Amino acid sequence: MIDKPAEIIKSYEELYFAYNALNRVGWGGVLPPVTLHVSNRLNGRVLGYASPYGKGEFRIPLITLTHRMKNALDEECLALLAHEMTHIWQFATHRPLGHAKEFYKELQRIGIDEKNHFTQLDSPYGFVMRLIHMRGDPLHRSIGVLSNAKITIKKSFSYFNYYKTN
Repeated sequence: MIDKPAEIIKSYEELYFAYNALNRVGWGGVLPPVTLHVSNRLNGRVLGYASPYGKGEFRIPLITLTHRMKNALDEECLALLAHEMTHIWQFATHRPLGHAKEFYKELQRIGIDEKNHFTQLDSPYGFVMRLIHMRGDPLHRSIGVLSNAKITIKKSFSYFNYYKTN
């Protein structure tokens, strides 16, 4: 278990940077603030999920990513985050939730195909991926740090409140 708060905070900073940058570039900033969480409990084929209504006592939209993304390329991590953000977009714009045709059309608009693969360098996704590479702090490393720290949703929510106020 990691007990280095600075490393945990840095990891959250990278995830929130990716979320906020993609929100601004891909959706003009219309997506609501979310709690970002890395879970060691997602299994099978589930790599992440979006809960527009939050979870338990926390009524802030929640995006959970699997700890298994710590072994993925940053392009795959950002594509997964964008996929889950598209579900939040559905909620924020009062569209039907799920993987319907409109969902995949929106993913394609921001630069990702139906299999979560990067498709366009000049897309919002491509722009944010370049920003992440320029920062030099890999997303998969941040996911690994948070996975190893075994952060609870309650603790993730407290980090969300920190970023909301700073």
